[in-house]
This record gives sequence, structure tokens and C-alpha cells, in this order.
Amino acid sequence: MLNQNLNIPHLNRAYVQNGALSVQNILKPGVAQTVHDALLALDWILEISDYVQSVKLRIPRRMLGNPDNLLSALDTVPHNLDRSRLFFMRLVVEDACFSPELAEFRQFLKSEQFIDVIRDITGKKELTHSWLEATCYDKCCFLGGHKDDHHPGNLVAFVLNLTPHWQLDWGGLLMLQFPNLSPVIVPPVWNSLSMFNVPLDHLVSCVSPAATEKRYSITGWFRR
Repeated sequence: MLNQNLNIPHLNRAYVQNGALSVQNILKPGVAQTVHDALLALDWILEISDYVQSVKLRIPRRMLGNPDNLLSALDTVPHNLDRSRLFFMRLVVEDACFSPELAEFRQFLKSEQFIDVIRDITGKKELTHSWLEATCYDKCCFLGGHKDDHHPGNLVAFVLNLTPHWQLDWGGLLMLQFPNLSPVIVPPVWNSLSMFNVPLDHLVSCVSPAATEKRYSITGWFRR
């Protein structure tokens, strides 16, 4: 499933130097397209959370119709979320609910073969497994600033970008905040794997209401 032309030593030097990396053309083109098509067919769940509550608001996307702004879901159901301190709004599918096509791909992402490639790229030989989910950022979806240090096993965060055509002015940009540096902007380039060390402040900027595509990805962490 992996692109066999990856220059692992070069990628390792870049990752170790920067603590972050976006690997282009990570998958064979046909594999990326198959995974993308399978993502389109998932039964997505809208998740909204704030920085205060430990409980997320979760609503099946099919129950919401076609609102211009998914935040309008906060007007339709009871909740205790603080609108002034929202943390994220996104569509998700946990890997236990993947379709058979995605379940096969999930097994690849959790395989020793793939984890070994990630060890070689990051230089983190203590990595043992991955945790992942599918995400979709529709209009007005976003992810606020955080460090991914909620789980002690998280060593490397990753985003496998699976939107064929994405415009920068649509937003949905991964932003990494390294200490004492300007933010680094990582666009969701098709068939790229973005990775960075944990903990690191980062966010995903809000998707523009003018976006005509959805930002699909498989995200998670490589863990010890």
C-alpha cells in the first residue's frame, strides 16, 4: 500500500531536525483513491466540544439535514457547552465503525510493517502501535489549540490527508506552533502524511463557508 519510492533516510533527517514532517505521496495512488471513496460512504457523527466540559455533544450527521452551519446543531438539542469557549467541531467515525474496505486499511496502519516505517522516519524506536479515527471537516468545522498530551503514550501525532483537491483559501489548515517561532502552516495536500512530535501546540483553522469540498483525513497518534 505504501509508495515504494520513499526516501526513508532523507525523511528521517528532516523529521529529526524539525520535529515535524509532511510526507508527500505516502500511499500508492490507487490506494489513496480507494480509501477516499470509502470515507465518502461513512455514517458520520458530528462532535462539538468546548474547553470546559469533558463530555462531547455527538449527533449523527444524517439527523441534521443540510444546514449552512453545523453549529446550528447547538440550537436543536439540549447541551451544557459554553459557546464562547468552543474547542472543536468536526465529523468523526471511530475505527470500530469502519466499513470493510476501511477496516482492511486500518489493519495496515496498525501493522508492524507500517509502524516500522514510522519508527525509521521519526527515529522513535519505542513506538509500538497506533490509535486512529476518520475525520471530516465540513463548512465552519475547526479544531482549537491543544498539545495532544492527554495520553501518556502519545509520541507522534499524524494526519493522513485524503482530499483530492483542496484550496488554501478554504481554510482547514494544520498550524503548528513551535516555541519562539512563527506558526508553521501545513495544508491538507492530497495523499500526504503530516506528523509531528507530542507535545506541540497546534490547531486546524476553520473551514470557510465558501468551501465546495470537505476535508477528509485519518488522524491519530503513534504510541509507545
